[in-house]
Amino acid sequence: MDDSPWLLISVNRGGTRRVSGVGFVSHARPLNAGEWSRRDHFHLSDGLFVARLTLLAPHQNAARVKNAARPTFLSITITFVAALVFYLIAYSWLTRKQTASGPWQVLFTNDAAGVPELVIQQTNRGISNLHVRFVDEQLSPTQRTGFVEFRKPQTPTPFGQLIYDDLMFLPGTVTLDCFGHEVELLPRTLVLNRKPIAWASTTTNELKPAMKLSPEQRKKIKGGYRK
Repeated sequence: MDDSPWLLISVNRGGTRRVSGVGFVSHARPLNAGEWSRRDHFHLSDGLFVARLTLLAPHQNAARVKNAARPTFLSITITFVAALVFYLIAYSWLTRKQTASGPWQVLFTNDAAGVPELVIQQTNRGISNLHVRFVDEQLSPTQRTGFVEFRKPQTPTPFGQLIYDDLMFLPGTVTLDCFGHEVELLPRTLVLNRKPIAWASTTTNELKPAMKLSPEQRKKIKGGYRK
């Protein structure tokens, strides 16, 4: 045995060990196999044992603690992979939830008499062939007809003006200003010139000039696109 520090352990008759002191021990007999479970314990006399006490210099102890707390390449890799998998799963779930119901589909057209109208449908909600006619109005040479799906913000329209949309979760909200009339598509209801109208397929709603909103009422919607 060398002269490094050893921990003195005494054993009473009941077999209970207790620390009796720390010191330098130069002579001790190693226990035989089965007498003690570790080779760094030695038998001094009846009921007295010593155990090696490892002492580290302050800088050695600090280095050991620092190395133990330092993340390993494997732990960093595992953390990165776990975060990436979570992100992909969450992104996929959110994307499906946002687009599951599908967009508003609107046909910008005119009837046989040349009166402009919107034909609205939303398949997921059972809405189809709902007409909104703008009585006594005509398309100008710069306006045209066409079919639009409102999937993305600020989607261009063949005529009229998109003044607001919220398409975070489809079908979302779409608000149009057509010939001075305000047409708002909401999942729960259709709103014509600020008046709610229950969704009903294969119906026609006529908007006449006298029903237009006043300039004061048509002020810019908060968060909208109207200039």
